[in-house]
Amino acid sequence: MKPFFARIVNKNLGFHFNSWQRAIVLSLLAVHVVLLFFFLSQNVTLMVAVNGASILIYLLALRLALRRQFSLVLKLMYAEIILHQMLASLCLGWGYGFHLYCIALVPAAFYVSYTGDGGYASRIAPLRYSAVSLLAFYLTWLITSLVPPLYDLQNESLVRVVYVCNSLLANLVILLVMILLSGAIVRVETQLRKQNTQLARLSNLDPLTGLNNRRRMRALMEPIREKALREPPLSFCAVICDIDDFKSVNDTYGHQCGDYVLKKVADTLSDVIGEQGHVGRWGGEEFLIVIAGMEAEPIRNMLEQLCCAIQDASLTFNGDSPAVTITIGAAYTSRLNEINTVIGAADRNLYVGKRQGKSCVVMKEI
Repeated sequence: MKPFFARIVNKNLGFHFNSWQRAIVLSLLAVHVVLLFFFLSQNVTLMVAVNGASILIYLLALRLALRRQFSLVLKLMYAEIILHQMLASLCLGWGYGFHLYCIALVPAAFYVSYTGDGGYASRIAPLRYSAVSLLAFYLTWLITSLVPPLYDLQNESLVRVVYVCNSLLANLVILLVMILLSGAIVRVETQLRKQNTQLARLSNLDPLTGLNNRRRMRALMEPIREKALREPPLSFCAVICDIDDFKSVNDTYGHQCGDYVLKKVADTLSDVIGEQGHVGRWGGEEFLIVIAGMEAEPIRNMLEQLCCAIQDASLTFNGDSPAVTITIGAAYTSRLNEINTVIGAADRNLYVGKRQGKSCVVMKEI
């Protein structure tokens, strides 16, 4: 399985031959066609043959790209550029600037690696290709400094013109690669931020009900409690709701019906509590509600309304209509009690309600 980063890159930037990549291959093909006529005009027969072979290589590269053999295409292009610059420099000399394409290959190698499949091999590959490019650069310099050019065109103006053209083209390649690499980095970072935001959101939600999960509720409670006990009315209330006889719902109607009941109860809790509190799934068939900054009586009334709303709800699943009720235990405080103390009191009140016959609200101040 590909690494997470590689899946993001391949989805958004993956190194496939899209329109601009085909344009690069076609541009290199066009450059070699121009060079073919240039060498023909100067009677540099060896380079005429070399450029003819290069044109065939780029036509082959386009064909291989259609077969999605991208790795082979890149290797062919890389080898062609290295060999072409060496032969052109041997034929005409160092002063024509064909060696500059070795420098342009270095950032290109890193760009291809960055937009590839990731992993150790792709991190090492650009270093290897860059080392070969620089070795070819200095080897070409060494050979041309020791051996005179095979063809002496004896035209200094032509040397300068060709050097300027080669340097401009090499620098244009470097500029283009850096623009593409910058764009790739920005898009990958944007995608990663979106993925991280989504993962953070999912890590805080219960997948079945869509409510806050236990972890998220734990994180919310402390800052809510501290704020509630600093600002009037000084109050903090923890509420635990438990679906009555939930095991019998699963045993009688099946677990799919049980999941349906959990979701419907969660929806009702969210609708009744609204913006007045925070609702989460505490575990199993238990839900936790945290309410701050409300007097005890309005909270009690809201919980009574919630209990009635669950009892009166018409639930139907695959033709079955399970009767669902909840028991609510709540602990209300205006003092700086520990979170676990308040939740423990709510839990005890819940079981008082269970013993009293269920489908009721038991709320006490601590």
